[in-house]
Amino acid sequence: MKTHFEKLLNDLREGLSANASIRSPLSRFNGAVKLTDKALLDLKSHLEQHQLTEQEEISIFKEVKPQIEAFRIEEGLRFSILNYKPMGAVKVQVRYFGEELVSIQSLFRRNAFYYQYYKNGFDELDYLFFRRGAGNLALPIPEIPDVEGDFSTPVSCLYSKFIGFERVQVFILREIDKLKPANGHTSNALSDDGESLRWTGDVINVIEVAYGIWLTGQLNNGNATLSQIVRWLESQLEVNLGNVQKRFSEMERRKRISTTKYLDQMSHAVKQKLEQDTR
Repeated sequence: MKTHFEKLLNDLREGLSANASIRSPLSRFNGAVKLTDKALLDLKSHLEQHQLTEQEEISIFKEVKPQIEAFRIEEGLRFSILNYKPMGAVKVQVRYFGEELVSIQSLFRRNAFYYQYYKNGFDELDYLFFRRGAGNLALPIPEIPDVEGDFSTPVSCLYSKFIGFERVQVFILREIDKLKPANGHTSNALSDDGESLRWTGDVINVIEVAYGIWLTGQLNNGNATLSQIVRWLESQLEVNLGNVQKRFSEMERRKRISTTKYLDQMSHAVKQKLEQDTR
């Protein structure tokens, strides 16, 4: 079952990556909605056909479904923010984006208990937060969650928003950065045509890169902390890495594959390219 969900998420990421090249904001948003709706329908159908263990149910509503829904939330907010962006001087637009940033961050403040649970990778209350019909929550949720009958849980909906809103938060900061470029240069993560570059691969792969950079001392003469490197990668690649220490522990527990699967793939790809070029 886990393999099915991994494929579902990978197919969705690939589809959204291709969709991101669409110039029209409305067309891009509509395309993202179709892709995420299809993935959610697939997930729902799969759940209806299989009997879940308690841990499988928790994993789906804590990790799988929120990731899918977060893409739709992100695209909807991005479209809305860009659609209502005011014309005029740079300072007017910067103020607008700043106000949007405050609005985004208000979700985290209103749901501080659950957001800290999410950010710290806690799991003690998962049996209550991510199981359907599990009973009353430890703390009430300030806003009415968009719970879809037997296909979600209140905190699962919040996790979707946390992920999506964090991605939009990075997007807003990058829009401000483009309006106020340092030393007259645009952001490092812009492609030749001016489109921002964003990570569309598995998040765990970025974790491998972050640890690789940190452990080999590649930034600031080896003085950059892991936290600084993680925040930098999140900003440059428009990706939310979540609880890095917890994801690193997942890497350590890999049994059937290499603990550094992505770095190994990179090394193999580079060596293969060098061999081809020298023939």
